[in-house]
Amino acid sequence: MELFKAGHHGSYTATTEALISVIKPNICVFTCVAGTAEYSDVVANQFPSQSAISSLCKYGTEKLYVTSIGDTAFTGGQTFADFNGNVVIISKSDAEVYASNSNNNTTLQETDWFRAKRQWVA
Repeated sequence: MELFKAGHHGSYTATTEALISVIKPNICVFTCVAGTAEYSDVVANQFPSQSAISSLCKYGTEKLYVTSIGDTAFTGGQTFADFNGNVVIISKSDAEVYASNSNNNTTLQETDWFRAKRQWVA
């Protein structure tokens, strides 16, 4: 499978190893604010979760994209910014599937946020 839109923002309960081991996507898109503590104070469980990312890494996913990135402390005045923005996946054939995003095409694993909060577990 070329593309997977992560379940429930990349939560540890929706983007599981059992699922990823079957579909083995090359590209994964997270529609969320990466790093927000709105739903969990546990950093590893904040969207997208470390367990989801670890499963994707284990099964060969090469590119991770996220719509927005925020700060790690959720308050009424939390700041967040578009990261990839509108994630647009283009397919001209089965052999050619790629992202052409509205803000940038940088993968999540290339960000400072990822380097500080997540591990790429190959």
